[in-house]
Amino acid sequence: MLPLLVAASAAYYIRISPLAEQRLHALGKQTIKQQQLETALTYFSTAAEHGNTSRSHLLLVLHLQRCGAAPDKTRDAFRQAVMFDRSDHRLLQAWALYESKNGNMHRAVHLLRRAAEIDHAALGALRWKRFREYCRSQNPLASPSTKRGTPLPGYEDYGI
Repeated sequence: MLPLLVAASAAYYIRISPLAEQRLHALGKQTIKQQQLETALTYFSTAAEHGNTSRSHLLLVLHLQRCGAAPDKTRDAFRQAVMFDRSDHRLLQAWALYESKNGNMHRAVHLLRRAAEIDHAALGALRWKRFREYCRSQNPLASPSTKRGTPLPGYEDYGI
């Protein structure tokens, strides 16, 4: 009987209003200024769980990074955020930057390419030095040739 009640009550669930979600964001920011990081985590988690926007998920993930949460917990929060809104390129860019800072450049470049498929403005991040150097190091055709300036074999007697 209990599972039937839970299933029936789930049909009546209504997400919080955008105004309430913004209020939770403001309270989270205020408690961060007061150095109450656990309370801020509660506000951001509630906004992400019951809110309507991907901004709540982004604020939660950024706060987890600020608190120095375990990488697995932060990655799970990123996964939930992307599952919530697959069309938000900002979430993918933030995740890519997080992965690049943690040394997982392959995943970071993959996430940036996915973000660029959603919004071409995200292509600019692939031009950042850390991503550009990684892409060059992984692509043998993009690396500079060591033979530039040397004559081709067999053409020595042409004076080239």
